[in-house]
Amino acid sequence: MTVTPTYELLYFQIWGLGEIPRLVFEHAGVPFKNSTIAWDEFQQTGKAQVPFGKLPILKITQDDGKEITLAQSGAIVRYLGKKFGLVGTTPEDQAFIESIYDEYTDFTFGYINKFARTEHWKDLKEVQSYRDISILPFIKNHERFLAANGSNGHYVGDKISIADIAAYQTLNWVFNTPYGTMFNKNDTPNIIKVHETVAADPKIKEYVSSGRRFQPFAWQTKREGQVEL
Repeated sequence: MTVTPTYELLYFQIWGLGEIPRLVFEHAGVPFKNSTIAWDEFQQTGKAQVPFGKLPILKITQDDGKEITLAQSGAIVRYLGKKFGLVGTTPEDQAFIESIYDEYTDFTFGYINKFARTEHWKDLKEVQSYRDISILPFIKNHERFLAANGSNGHYVGDKISIADIAAYQTLNWVFNTPYGTMFNKNDTPNIIKVHETVAADPKIKEYVSSGRRFQPFAWQTKREGQVEL
C-alpha cells in the first residue's frame, strides 16, 4: 500500500505570508493540516522552535516516516509548485513562473515597507509618488508579459501556476489599497483576467466560500482615511 506524504502548514490566523501556500494546497486538492499559533505565543515560545525564527513553516512527513521542516514562504511555494505540477512543463517555464512569483513577492514587500509601517497611505503626494515609481511600471510589465502568452488568464501556458496564484492573492489585498482602482478591466485587462481565472477555479471557489479562510492582515485591508486615487 502506497502512503502519500502528509503536510502541516504553520502560520498565524491571518492571510499574510501563509495564504499563497494555502491557496496552492487548495487548488491542488491536496489535504493539509492548516495549523495556527497566536502571535504572543510564538514570540514567547514558538520562535525558538522553528528554523530562522520565522513563519510560515511546512512540516512534511514522507512515505517512509521521515519528517522534514521547510522554512521561508518562497521556498515552500516553490516546493509545492514542483510537487503538484504548478511550474509549467519545461525548465524555462519553471524559471519564468518563479520569476513572476518573485516579482509579486517584491511588490508585496515594497508596499509593506512603504505603507504598512507608516501612514504614508494618508498622504496624497506619497501615494502618487509610489504610483509613478512602482505601480505604473509594474502594470506595464505585467500587461506585456500576459499579452505575450495570449492574454488567456495565465502567465505561462494554459494552466494555473504558482505565478497565477500569487497574482490572484496579491490583487485580493491590492483592491483594498489606494491603488485598487488602478486595477480594472479597462486599464489592466490581462492582470484582471488572471485574477478572474484563479477565482473561477472550482477548488478555489469552494475554499473562499467555505469559511475556512482567515481574515487579511491589517495592512491588507482598506483603512479609514486612506487616499483614493
